[in-house]
Amino acid sequence: MNYSGAVEFIRIVFPLAAMLGLVYLMLKNFREKEDKQFLLALQKEVKKQSFPVRLQAYERLVLLAERLEPAALFSRLNPDARDAGQIKMMMLMSVHQEFEHNLAQQIYISNPVWNQFIKAKEQLTDILQKVNATVPNSASTQEFAKALFAQLEKTPPTDLLIAKNALKEEIARFL
Repeated sequence: MNYSGAVEFIRIVFPLAAMLGLVYLMLKNFREKEDKQFLLALQKEVKKQSFPVRLQAYERLVLLAERLEPAALFSRLNPDARDAGQIKMMMLMSVHQEFEHNLAQQIYISNPVWNQFIKAKEQLTDILQKVNATVPNSASTQEFAKALFAQLEKTPPTDLLIAKNALKEEIARFL
């Protein structure tokens, strides 16, 4: 009788355990699918909300690149300068201020593109320092302009052009 009770117990418990195991696997699979769908929906919502902010960051970086163009920088600051010393100081300060004003934009672009902007800023600063070394502070802004454009012919700001092109390529991939 003991033997038949054990067989009866196994006949009841084994199918029940198998059924519970199957239900567990089904619920686990359902939960994993639900989690994936939730994450996909969350990613889609984040992209939807971040799209305008990221697009604005690209716009600001395009503007930064244009404002760092040496000719644009000189023409924007020249009316306020009295002499070469003042325009040199104003140009260097403007480059640093423009760059610092846009530091936060780096979180919206790739590291290689941001690094290219850093290289462009450093190259522009080097160009301005070279001109600074050749033109006395008491010289006119016209003399400074001649020296600046002569230096730009020797050392064009190619890093700025590379940064602008890299940014355009990234924008094209983003859109």
